[in-house]
Amino acid sequence: MSELEAADEGRHAPGAEPWWGEAWLFDFWVPGPDGPVLGGYACLTLLPNRRRAWYWSALVGRGRPLVSVVDLEVALPRSGLAIRSDGLWADHVCESPFEHWTVGSEALAVTLDDPDDALEGARGVPTPLGFDLEWEATAAPRRSRPAGYVQACAVHGEVLVGPTGEVERLCVDGVGHRAHWWGLGRWWDHEPSTPAPSTATLLRAPVLLGVDGRAVAIERALGSGGWGEWVGALPGS
Repeated sequence: MSELEAADEGRHAPGAEPWWGEAWLFDFWVPGPDGPVLGGYACLTLLPNRRRAWYWSALVGRGRPLVSVVDLEVALPRSGLAIRSDGLWADHVCESPFEHWTVGSEALAVTLDDPDDALEGARGVPTPLGFDLEWEATAAPRRSRPAGYVQACAVHGEVLVGPTGEVERLCVDGVGHRAHWWGLGRWWDHEPSTPAPSTATLLRAPVLLGVDGRAVAIERALGSGGWGEWVGALPGS
């Protein structure tokens, strides 16, 4: 992979593979004396040869249920990284390449008392969830995956959760990462590149995908080492 350029922060010309994709991931957590007390993430995946996008985001915390957004039928944005579908709006803006990004979103999420419910139909309580967050670089980007990079950041802003009149405003002043990769094709058939969290006490936010007739679980979990990710087909799929 050549040296990174400012243009690499944006969208790339798609390859010919049916599952050629490009993704932007933003995660955060607020450290506490015994591990993270609050965390979340947003991930936008563009699948131009499938003429659609995937979007998922989540909020987790100590003593809090999982609040999850998963939409696998988002229309591809014509340009930029702003998306809109039924019950979802989100935008992801590069304010300064490799220095500063903002993420804003408003979505109708679902609250799940048991994270495993995300892998079994995700039936829960409809709950509004919004992000108004900024990622500011604290280190240079480093390459990851065949084509992509990850960058450590300071993250600050607000998360809003709950219905109008009962909305909870959560102040975020923490750390996190943002990552961008493209051209990976069937990435769920390979070992994930993100390391596991370093503690056994995890705040989980899994996602279930239907891919080529298979049920694929993306297990995302937050520990003292940050967010980790594992990908694999569910038994029997």
